[in-house]
Amino acid sequence: MLVYAFALFLAYILIAKVVREQYKAVLLLYLIALAIFAFNYKPYITADLYRLREYIEYWIHKDLSGVLKYAMGSSTPSWVLYSYVLSRFGNINWIQTITCLWCFGNVFYIIGREIERLEIQGPFRSMLLFYVMGVGAFYLQTISGIRSMLGISIVAFCLYRETVENKKVVWHLPLWFFAALLHTSTMVLVISRFLFLLIQSQGAAKKFLMGIVVLAGALFSLKYMGSFISGSFEYGKGYLTDSEEYTYVWEQIIGIIETIETVYVLRAFHRTILCAPDRKMSSKKILYLFTLIWTAISVIALPFSYAIFRRYTMLCTITSIPLVSELFKNDKADKYRRALFYFSFIIFALSGVRGDLCGYKFFVLG
Repeated sequence: MLVYAFALFLAYILIAKVVREQYKAVLLLYLIALAIFAFNYKPYITADLYRLREYIEYWIHKDLSGVLKYAMGSSTPSWVLYSYVLSRFGNINWIQTITCLWCFGNVFYIIGREIERLEIQGPFRSMLLFYVMGVGAFYLQTISGIRSMLGISIVAFCLYRETVENKKVVWHLPLWFFAALLHTSTMVLVISRFLFLLIQSQGAAKKFLMGIVVLAGALFSLKYMGSFISGSFEYGKGYLTDSEEYTYVWEQIIGIIETIETVYVLRAFHRTILCAPDRKMSSKKILYLFTLIWTAISVIALPFSYAIFRRYTMLCTITSIPLVSELFKNDKADKYRRALFYFSFIIFALSGVRGDLCGYKFFVLG
């Protein structure tokens, strides 16, 4: 815990002090540090990673044809193939390490692009980083739970590039498919993303054409991927009906605070950006709506499923990063930065003393 806190504190200070594009080096060095922690992470018997390692023993020792056959019968074939490929590196710890690099690489890409695009300086850079990394559960769930957090980061990465950077969806299709078949929690996110394409389309004609494309994609998916989709939804249904699902009251409290923080960002963004007379921020309106809807879904899920609630609260923190950066270019930027610092500090403190960062040995040297 102390080592994680020290690394975050060092990155927090340095990213505010460096000049020009040196912030990229800070993010890279911090990413490497997180990956080193991940490589040396030793999961306890109750950790998700301990359980996942037992599961993958069913397929990582098969030959390629056997793994492909096993993957085709699984509701999460991406996870089967992903773990199989990384197990070829000769050390099972590479699975959590590569996941850490990929997941936080996606997040740091968004942070870095926002710093560059809006020319964010000083303590506002630090706050963008702390806004995400103060959520201790995000790091632990990435290197321990692996599947859902990696899938969520891919969804956020693709959504950012397609909305803010105007990249074509077609270039991200392999990533969308990978994320959809990685975990049931990301399958529904991918489906919702393609429904959002209808909202993004401007004009009745474009909406009609995009509707045809989405419908054709849906029919294709049902025909060739129906078993995967139905399997994912059946698995997801289990979260809602499992009366003995694992819960952690302190992480629920942290998740509630995180949700309040997200609502604060959404409300401030709506009042200062979307309702501004010029309304120049249409590129981020989709991110705003996406985050708003999934925040509402996570709140609705709270009484029924801890897992659904906690995963989607972290999703909304990531997808709201570009909204926070816009607030930092507003006349009330200092006010927003102070408010978010208080929120994030409380979340980080609780993560350290009562949450996912508490009681874990992130790494063992020697």
